[in-house]
Amino acid sequence: MYSIVGGKLSTFRLMAEKMVDVIMASFKLKKSCETAEIPLDGQEELSGYPLSKRLADMKDIVCECELVNRKAVERIINQTGTRNVGDITHRTRLGMGPCQGGFCTFRALGIMNDMSVISPEQSMEMLRGFLQRRFRGIRYALWGDQLREEQLVEYIYLGILAMEKPQ
Repeated sequence: MYSIVGGKLSTFRLMAEKMVDVIMASFKLKKSCETAEIPLDGQEELSGYPLSKRLADMKDIVCECELVNRKAVERIINQTGTRNVGDITHRTRLGMGPCQGGFCTFRALGIMNDMSVISPEQSMEMLRGFLQRRFRGIRYALWGDQLREEQLVEYIYLGILAMEKPQ
């Protein structure tokens, strides 16, 4: 009996290949593992990588850091029926770039509002929750350019969007 434990999602295919190699050797079989050559089902629908795919349509960019456009956001909303911006993040990488959603989260919530998925009041409440979670872990570690970028993001939310300062 063979077992494999540990690892992360990013290494599971390599782990599977190594395990197949061990099993094949123990049974004295001469076929090599093909896991690296066979694409996973649904892989073309994943996060928008490779870069050439993300650059194919630069119209209506919602997230500049991860090159997520409005069409991708709307597609996820329509496919999943989500009412949570985090679901969009998990499927498109929106908000996962250097600004950590500072410039695109309110845009995604605006799209959800335009599509009548959430009300304006719900979008503001979601935005408040996002800001609470976002600033909680980074506030005390900021310095230099990162601090300046975070101050810009904070000024956008506090000044332009008239949000309350996160606690």
